[in-house]
Amino acid sequence: MERTEKSRVDQVQMNQQALTGDSDGMTWAEFERDVMRWAKPRYGTSYTIGLWCNLLCDISRLDLEDEEDFDVFKVECNKVHEIIATEPYATVVYSKKWFWTKRWQEDYRRDQRLKLYEYLKNICRGEPLIILEEEGMRWSTAVGGPRFELYSRFGRIDPAVLNDRVLNYCQGMPGVGGVTTWPQEVNLLDKLEKLEQEYNFLRGLPKEDTKKFDRVTTEEKLVEIGIDCVPSWCNDAVDLAREISRQQQTDMVCGQTVLWHRQQVPESRH
Repeated sequence: MERTEKSRVDQVQMNQQALTGDSDGMTWAEFERDVMRWAKPRYGTSYTIGLWCNLLCDISRLDLEDEEDFDVFKVECNKVHEIIATEPYATVVYSKKWFWTKRWQEDYRRDQRLKLYEYLKNICRGEPLIILEEEGMRWSTAVGGPRFELYSRFGRIDPAVLNDRVLNYCQGMPGVGGVTTWPQEVNLLDKLEKLEQEYNFLRGLPKEDTKKFDRVTTEEKLVEIGIDCVPSWCNDAVDLAREISRQQQTDMVCGQTVLWHRQQVPESRH
């Protein structure tokens, strides 16, 4: 009995340290953060993103007899040299002719993609692991790389959760007891900071997740929410903000009208 309970606890802990595709495991942000923590010390930021998202330059298309193409190829070779620079063999490898061949560079990339694939298997459980084992090596050279494939399946926010967060944001994060307006004793700076954090979160989501909320994720809506929610002791500041906003809109309309008029009526020639 105790052994069964220990096994269950161990399984829960393992799931908490892996992408499982459900609420038992890592969030997507936690999962990707772990990937970056593993890869960046090994490859640096640029090469890590190249592997993770399959954004490395396609060297197979380069004509090494062409000067411009060869310059591009040299940049890619030097990236690899920077990665292996701390290894005792780095200087020797760099001086070898085969280091400067497409075949060696492509073999190196294949090996690093395999290492990333093996690491991803270590931090995936359940359905993500099954799909990764079935298709993961193909993802390495597919558009968007492993990140796109895993994110599109397990990283996108649940539409119902997103709807709730948008509603909560529009109500001012949120009103106390269901009332939108913030209470008189509210910590205004704290509330405004949380409101801006949620705004930045929503703005940071992929467009395909938030396209129906375009109006919500504008600076104008952020200001509108703040103005609508602040307590009455801020009325003077609110009135001033509304007047400034109206004036800015008026100035913009006037400016556009003048510009249109000038385009329609050419300046008289003397």
